[in-house]
Amino acid sequence: MQKLLLKTVLFLALVASYSMAKTYSMAEIYNGACALCHGKNAEGNPEKKGPALNNLSENELVYELFNLTVSGSQSSGSEHEIMEHNQKKIEEKGMSYHPDDMARYIYTTFNPK
Repeated sequence: MQKLLLKTVLFLALVASYSMAKTYSMAEIYNGACALCHGKNAEGNPEKKGPALNNLSENELVYELFNLTVSGSQSSGSEHEIMEHNQKKIEEKGMSYHPDDMARYIYTTFNPK
């Protein structure tokens, strides 16, 4: 009986903590974790070695973000140790995202029509 009660309490605590976890919008994630290096309008920041993102297609953005989140590196090779580190920090803060969602946000928000 005590084991069942303990399991029930632990289960309820887990459910409660999961339901209280903050869900971040793509805008919150971009502004809080990406804009410093990639620019407020995704125009890039040469001082931070952050490339522009507002000139990429949605498919190119998906590809780069998918490679980063899955393998921990990006396809283009150089200067990505910083981005790999930043991606880990984003995930540690609970600001995870699906590459399709972030790519769509960046493309529809920042790409000139």
